Parts: sequence; C-alpha cells; structure tokens
Amino acid sequence: MSTLAQLGDRARRKLGLALGSHTITLTYASIADQDTVSVHGVVLTCFTGAALTEKAQFKKETDGPATATNLADLITAIFDTTTGVSASAASGVVTITGASSVQTDNATGFAISESSASDEEPYTADIDQWILDGQLDVANKLVNEALKSGESNLSEVFPIAGDGAATAFSLAAVNHLRIEAVTAKMVNDSKLYRVEYLKPDMFLTVNEDREGIYGLGTADGDQQYYTLYDEQIHLTAAPANAAAMIEIIGIEQPQTTKGVACDLPVAFQPLVEDYAVIQGLGYLGRDDRLGIHFQKYTADIQAINANYNPELSHDSKFRGQEGEEGEQTSIT
Repeated sequence: MSTLAQLGDRARRKLGLALGSHTITLTYASIADQDTVSVHGVVLTCFTGAALTEKAQFKKETDGPATATNLADLITAIFDTTTGVSASAASGVVTITGASSVQTDNATGFAISESSASDEEPYTADIDQWILDGQLDVANKLVNEALKSGESNLSEVFPIAGDGAATAFSLAAVNHLRIEAVTAKMVNDSKLYRVEYLKPDMFLTVNEDREGIYGLGTADGDQQYYTLYDEQIHLTAAPANAAAMIEIIGIEQPQTTKGVACDLPVAFQPLVEDYAVIQGLGYLGRDDRLGIHFQKYTADIQAINANYNPELSHDSKFRGQEGEEGEQTSIT
C-alpha cells in the first residue's frame, strides 16, 4: 500500500511538476566502470578508462568527493535552466533538485534518497493538504461496502463503556467518519442487541413515550433506539455497567500521517491522487483540464458505488446527501 507521501508524489507527476530533491551518497570503493545513474530519464554512465563519445559519462576520480563533483557537473551540463533540474556536490554527496526520478544500477556505490521538498508551485504543503482532503472526500463518497473491500483499515468497531445509568455518551474519542450500526447490552442482558436509529425529533418523542408505534420495553432484549446530537450518542435505555457495553460499527476516519500507508483499499488510492490533481489544476488556473479530470473523478466514484451496491444507479446521490442513510451522517 502507498504512503500519503507517495500519493502526493504521483499527483505531482500527473501535474507535470518536479518531485523535489534527491541525494546520491557515493561510496567510492563500490563504484565500478560502466555503473549508471539515471536522472529524469537520462542515463549517466561512470567510466574509469577512456570515455565513449556516444554516452553521457562522468569519470571516476581518485576519491568519492571528486567523483561526485564530476557527476554533478555532468547533470548541470545536460539539464539547462528551463528543465528545472539542477545539481551540486559536497563531501561526496550529490544533491539533485527538480528531477522526477533518480535511479541507479549500483545502489551500494550510489545510495539514493528522496524528499518531497518542492521548488515550484503548487508547493509540497499544498499537495500534502490536498492528499488529506482527497482521501477524506473519497471515504465520504464511497459506499461502506467498497471501503470494506481489499486491504482497507477503515471498517472498525468502536467500543464504549456503559455505567448502568447514563444514556448519553460522548463521541469525542471515537475516531469515526460515519456509523453503520449500533449494538448494546441493555439492562442486565449479556447479549449485544442491535439498537435502531431514529432522527432526533422522533427519538425525543419515543423516549418520552408519546409515540405508540415505537413502544419501549424494560426487559432484556426489548427494542431500544439511538440518535446523534450534541456530539453524543443517545440511547433510550442505559447500557449495562461494564466495558464495551456499546459497540459502534462503522467507518473510521483515515489516518493523516504522511509517511504511513493510506487506509483506503489499494484499488481506490488513485482517486486520492486524482483529487489532488483537480485541486492543483484549479490552483494553476488550468480550467481547460480541470473539468475533464473532475468529470472522470466523479464518474469513477459512481461506477465503484454501483459495482458494490447494484441498487445505486450511475447518477445516484453520494453517501452523506439526503436519502435513507440517515444514521450514517458524520457528526465530527
């Protein structure tokens, strides 16, 4: 699974932007004749004897720093200022800025590291935020069935402890995006029963015993109800006094750490990149391309939802808009 940083780098490529900076640390003793370093798709070849005219080459000198200087000079000579690619050398380390990729066939002689520091707009901080916004947008719009597929980390059970008396519990510590179902151990029963959702106005009416259709009982196993308001989950009866007396089954909010794998199933992660690309095109004023990308992004999500829930038509509303999924609205 890709990290959020990798999704951001892919979005930069789709926007035609440089990735940022790479460093190549040279280990002199491990460098051999005809080793290659590829920068921005251009193959650079190391030589120890006579140079071959048909190749872009740099010479292995008597030590690492001198060889690094030759490599940096070659990069600077090949890429002019219009490419956005530049290089410098210091103490046997070559720093390359603006290359979309840097690779080598000798990872011991040329150890490559990469950062996402950008030297052009939109800046890395912008793209990082669009990646976060994008995975949240995708998670909000995909149906639960899709988010449970593949290697997804978003389908969760959130336990809440009951105290035998309270009927309202804070959701502040529950890292949920939306709720799919609620179960609870009511009264003295040891079993978890599904608690049905009601909208707040109906919940209050039922809880005050002013609605005959939704009769409430006090025995173990009697139907109970819940609602959501004021950042709390409210139940018509107090769960038993113990840990995990309430279990919220739902979709978790995606993680937001740049270096950690995206929580979405792998097949849906390109949608996050596409979202960031759409934002980037808007930032750059590329309305000519923005509309096409947005239409594709929307159509792809609708197609996925229809695939996992055949009852959804191609033009059905996204999750979270008006419809029958009232209990799945996020309150965070």
